[in-house]
Amino acid sequence: MAQGLRPHYPQYYEHSVKTYYDQESSCMVKKVTFRCVICGKLYHERYEYKPPPKKYKSCKVLEKNKKKYSNR
Repeated sequence: MAQGLRPHYPQYYEHSVKTYYDQESSCMVKKVTFRCVICGKLYHERYEYKPPPKKYKSCKVLEKNKKKYSNR
């Protein structure tokens, strides 16, 4: 009869990915679940994505026109 699994190094593949917004840390979270090919053991990782800083306009339209059509 079978005595069980031999000792092995787990070989994981990506089983599922869930993305959601975390209110407490105010960032996007990606939860990735990996599963072993041989024994089926699950392994979870969590990645946090902070939103990038806002881009501010360096020059307004009026300032651009003043620079373009000024009498220098």
